[in-house]
Amino acid sequence: MDISNTRRSILIVSALVISIIIVLFLITFIMIKANNLEFRAPVIVRKNPTVTYAIGTAEYSGPNSSEWKVIEIGVVLKEGEYVRTGSDGLIDLKFTNGTVMRITEDSILSLDDISLDTIAVDLKKGGIVSKFTKLFSNQKYTVTTPSIVAGIRGTELLINASENGTSIVGMSGITEIYNPMYPDNLILLGFQTKSEVLTDQAPSDPIALTPEEVSSFRKMLDSINTNKVLTIGKAIQFKPDTAEIIDESKTELEKLARKLRWRFFKIEIRGHTADVGDSGSQYSLSLERAKSVKNYLISQKIKSKRLLVKAYGGSKPIASNNTSEGRALNRRVEFIVVD
Repeated sequence: MDISNTRRSILIVSALVISIIIVLFLITFIMIKANNLEFRAPVIVRKNPTVTYAIGTAEYSGPNSSEWKVIEIGVVLKEGEYVRTGSDGLIDLKFTNGTVMRITEDSILSLDDISLDTIAVDLKKGGIVSKFTKLFSNQKYTVTTPSIVAGIRGTELLINASENGTSIVGMSGITEIYNPMYPDNLILLGFQTKSEVLTDQAPSDPIALTPEEVSSFRKMLDSINTNKVLTIGKAIQFKPDTAEIIDESKTELEKLARKLRWRFFKIEIRGHTADVGDSGSQYSLSLERAKSVKNYLISQKIKSKRLLVKAYGGSKPIASNNTSEGRALNRRVEFIVVD
């Protein structure tokens, strides 16, 4: 056996392995410096927010552009860009697995800083429903409106901003809040409390949420989509109080089936109702409607094993159940892409 040749082979293999490791390290380092990735051992997580859900008037624009583009599911937004919704619009953004945000109707928001260690958004008007989870201790999360600066320590927040002031709800964690006009008058918003900040006043002392408010806000937070949602032209509708799909919605499902034939992922069909009546009836109706949609897609040559079914009743509203328009939006079927 030639020992020198064996050693030479070992050296060559070792050098090759080291070279590959160095190249991978350099690629990762460059992408992190370019603010495209977050690193949290043992995984790398994309940082820039991705649109997972959008309905109604939902648009985005560059920092120096007057052109607004329609938001599509899967769009990755960049630092400095603006997003806006109309009176019928909603947008869900996923920053990381634990940091997600819903931009509610009639809102304008800018992404001021989405670097590795900072997420800073400016809510010009309207509302957000958001969950913030820090990936590492020195991350900074900030939400500003015309009347507040909110420093977030990892929490669930609901914020609504108008020209008169800002209302803010903390469902968990701690948030530091002050009005820029009164920087020394800082309050800490804690677990299940809320505060009002008028444009020309310091924040009011936090007050506890009622059980009804806690339940309502929890449903809003839990309805944010972390997975991409396939959208179709019009909502799937059913005959009143039944699971029978109306003819117009069958046309929409046929369009969806044509898309699915050319794609090979699974989808989860989620049935929802308005929060009216008892929860058991809501669940049963939403399940039957989701099953009806599944069966119709199967009739359109989509394999059953690609179609999962879940029912949520009225537990995940996307609009208020206090109005007929809101209840109509909550009676829906969603199509979630299963990765």
